[in-house]
Amino acid sequence: MPDAPKLEEIYGRRMKRFLRKPIGPYSHAIRARNLAKGGLLFIAGQIALDKDDRVVGAGDIVRQYEAILDQIAMILEDAGGSLDQVVKLVHYVAMDVSSSRYLEEIYPRISDVRRRCFKTKRFPVSSNAIAVLL
Repeated sequence: MPDAPKLEEIYGRRMKRFLRKPIGPYSHAIRARNLAKGGLLFIAGQIALDKDDRVVGAGDIVRQYEAILDQIAMILEDAGGSLDQVVKLVHYVAMDVSSSRYLEEIYPRISDVRRRCFKTKRFPVSSNAIAVLL
């Protein structure tokens, strides 16, 4: 029987410098790994807030999503990975994005990733991700 994966909270140097602390008793990311191989990185819901709790790109869904992708990239870098290792990305958006420039400007950046988009009321834009670290 294979060894159970080891769970490790990720909160690296860049994240401490640029990301706000998670809201509540959460982690930005948890890595599950087997010592002989890479692992999976589960990135918790990221929102468009800077370290000082200011909304990034207020009223601009594309700017907010770019900020979230930057946060996800930073988390991946601190975990030893990159955006090309993301295998699933889930977006929660507080508006209908079917005909917005969101689809034209953001989706091409992540076109090789399995993604889902849901309408929400809580935050204007929020995303979580799963990456395979090699």
